[in-house]
Amino acid sequence: MKHFTLDEFACKHCRELPSQGMHPDLLAVLELARGKANSPIHITSGYRCPTHNANTPGAASNSYHTQGMAADSWCEGLDVYIYKALLLECMNELGLKGGLQEYPDTEFVHVDVRGYWAEWC
Repeated sequence: MKHFTLDEFACKHCRELPSQGMHPDLLAVLELARGKANSPIHITSGYRCPTHNANTPGAASNSYHTQGMAADSWCEGLDVYIYKALLLECMNELGLKGGLQEYPDTEFVHVDVRGYWAEWC
């Protein structure tokens, strides 16, 4: 990865990564977005171990974070809605579908590569 390290995606609780690694499609979306934005993207939540996920308010029990297929992030200099639109553009460019949801109160966007479009707020 050109713009990220795997450590940025490690669980905030135990610092581990999923045994199968982070999903390559997720990393491709974030790399493409970073290049297009020409500004740093910060990962606030990547992989979550089952314990961390269970203790995360509002997290789904089958969260894509627990499978290495999701990340919450924000991009320096971009409004949360503009950043979400950029991620959507990148997913479309790569031929991917997944969950995209902005969280304006915390100024991050959730993106996952589940294979079908989803929003929930």
